Amino acid sequence: MINTTMDKMKTPGWFSEPKNIATTIIALSLAAGLTYGFLTFVLPWLVTVTWNLVNLVIGGVVLGFLLMIVSSKKFWRTLKYFSEFIANYTIGLAIELNPVRVSAKTRGFHASTKVQPVRVGDDEDDDQDEAASAL
Repeated sequence: MINTTMDKMKTPGWFSEPKNIATTIIALSLAAGLTYGFLTFVLPWLVTVTWNLVNLVIGGVVLGFLLMIVSSKKFWRTLKYFSEFIANYTIGLAIELNPVRVSAKTRGFHASTKVQPVRVGDDEDDDQDEAASAL
């Protein structure tokens, strides 16, 4: 009988007392203030620190890669071959842009026609060529 009476009795809730309601309001406002402060001040700082750390790690990886490349003998050999290629290519362009060949092309000569060098002081051959062309 005592057990059934105790079971039927309803225990008062936590919010039935005014001090508990005030404690709940103060705890919720404190939690809201801390959440606002975290989201406003701490979280942007953490994001900045994290991205700076990510950038630092990426920069370190790139720097390490560049140091490995620069300290490699293969890199310097490849750089030498590449600079030789650039030099040969530019010399090739300079040879193709020879002013004598360019002027020969503009005058209507065929590209395979070679310009004969002028011989100075060799008059005997010129006389023979003129005599042969007169016939």
